[in-house]
Amino acid sequence: MVYKEEIVLKCVIKMNKIFYLFILLFIALFSINLISGFSTSPENPYENYKYKATVTLSETAGIDRTNELVIVKSPPIDVSVFKIEYISGPSSSKHGGVAYIRDLRVVDGKTLKEIPSQTGDIVFYPNNTITFNIYFLVNISKNSHNTYHIYFGAKDVSKVNDPLKEYKTDLIYRETKTGGVCIENSFYNVTVDSSLGGWITNFIHKAGSGTKYTHGDSGGGVFIFYKNIWYSQVFNTKKIEYRICALGPIAVHVEFWGPIVDTAKRDRGICEYHTTWIFTANSPRIILIQNATLKTVIKANDFRSIEFYVPSFNWYDFYILQSDRTIYQGSVTKTVDKGGLGVDFNNAFWEIDVTKNHPEDAVAVIPMSPVFDFVKEHWYNIGCLDYVKNTRNPDTKTQVFGPGTYENPMKFFIIIDNAERMLKDNYKEIYLYEKMLKQPLILKTEFPKITVRRITYAIYTFKVIDIGGRPVKDVLIISDEDRNNITDANGIAYLNLTLGRRMINIYWSNLSVGSLHLVASPGGENITVKINIAIIDNIAIGSNGTFNTLPTYSDKKILLNLSTTPNTLILCKVVNLEKTPTAVKINGITGASGYDFLYSDKSLTIYAVSDAKGNAIVEILFIPETIIPFYAYLIIIILGFIVLSTLSLIFYLKGGKYEK
Repeated sequence: MVYKEEIVLKCVIKMNKIFYLFILLFIALFSINLISGFSTSPENPYENYKYKATVTLSETAGIDRTNELVIVKSPPIDVSVFKIEYISGPSSSKHGGVAYIRDLRVVDGKTLKEIPSQTGDIVFYPNNTITFNIYFLVNISKNSHNTYHIYFGAKDVSKVNDPLKEYKTDLIYRETKTGGVCIENSFYNVTVDSSLGGWITNFIHKAGSGTKYTHGDSGGGVFIFYKNIWYSQVFNTKKIEYRICALGPIAVHVEFWGPIVDTAKRDRGICEYHTTWIFTANSPRIILIQNATLKTVIKANDFRSIEFYVPSFNWYDFYILQSDRTIYQGSVTKTVDKGGLGVDFNNAFWEIDVTKNHPEDAVAVIPMSPVFDFVKEHWYNIGCLDYVKNTRNPDTKTQVFGPGTYENPMKFFIIIDNAERMLKDNYKEIYLYEKMLKQPLILKTEFPKITVRRITYAIYTFKVIDIGGRPVKDVLIISDEDRNNITDANGIAYLNLTLGRRMINIYWSNLSVGSLHLVASPGGENITVKINIAIIDNIAIGSNGTFNTLPTYSDKKILLNLSTTPNTLILCKVVNLEKTPTAVKINGITGASGYDFLYSDKSLTIYAVSDAKGNAIVEILFIPETIIPFYAYLIIIILGFIVLSTLSLIFYLKGGKYEK
């Protein structure tokens, strides 16, 4: 009996141990969950991106850099990786708009903070790949390194904000109507335009004097004096080509190219140029890259890579720095006063055609200073090739230039800043800019190797509705690749679109009733399109104009209120019209059947012309305009009865008289 009790006691003890073990295990698990609940790591904000590239920047000039523009050129990447969108304005619309990538972000590798960035200069290749530029500003200490991460290719693009709207800086741009851009930041307001060969037409010095400078009536840009004829970039106003590469809050990138023409705007086939302008946010610096290529060997008095002609100016309002000044040689024994600083031209690179005998109208390049500075208030010539390597002929005052003279593009900084800040500490700021120009940041990039399933098209779903929101069937949708489909009873049609920018045209009963531009992306989209059609009961009314209001319909008439450009033909079509119209009025004037309108097989076609304001009021009448009301018929009947009765009475009385 005792033995059994011992066994029971041991079992109870073991059960208690197991119970306590379970209690401890439960407490441990609960504690772990509780602790993990309070110490959750923040969600990675870039988990939505499929790919990551790395950029390493090295500063080797020994200067601190603030708001330094970095431009990263991508390798070819399949276009299906990105969500590409377009912005369009008066100038960029000529080339289909400016493309940019929506789903790309730049992150500082040290702080792990996102840096404002933008993309641009997207180039499409036949193999369905693209290259592009990434523009962003960095602050980096002297003799240091930093790493930046580029995330791109969003899994869900709907979760990505538009970078052009998300980032705010002081950079503002406005496209001109003549092929160019007006750019403004805290330091300047500059316009570059095709109307002056892609050169600066004017600029406002916001950071200093506030003066507005306008280019003079002489040459500018690339400049050649050859056979007593002036050739210049700014004379090219007809054969100029341009491309707006990038627009955004970080940078504006524009390129112009064309032939050098003479003062009569004729191309003699001497030279071609390519000018690149890059404007950045929060910086007084403008980047100018100039490439001038001679087509043949010439003997010229002057050949300048760039020239500014400013009729008057304020001292030290702006400076121009050049990356390579080794081409300048020669000297003149003259000392002049340069805005209060004496310049000994024996020790200066000289930029003037001495045959003009106007050494006061010149620009001096001082070997010990990076400043290209004014001497007098007329010419501002940079890159003049007088005295190139002592090759100037002292007798003819000419020298030989050939296609290799400017073999490599020349890079310049135009600095538009406050003069006091630029000149303090003996040109310290200017020396910093010179180092930035001559010793740019060393950039190393590493993009991942991306292998994607080749996708060249996407299926888009279009739902077509009328101006009242009702689905429209039997509408033909055609892409710019001639791919087409017809909407079903629910107004739905599917279309296979090649990736990239597409133009969609919509037709109803052979009438153009709508169009839209879109950028086809790999995922496809559902797009609702409202077209210029109104459905009333069983009657459908369509037009290539725009309905200002919903049409009104009654037993007597249909009233249409349309608009388009002034004095333009508007086509209208009405189908399933059971009643034959008796008249059609256009802006109050009754139209002629067979000329202003045609009716056949329950279908009415109207040819209306808008007025001087672009409006057209169309009335479709179903009763004659001269119809006699019912009460008029009644009155006529009564009057007729009275007349007949009176005549009968008269004849009756006359008949009785004859009888007597």
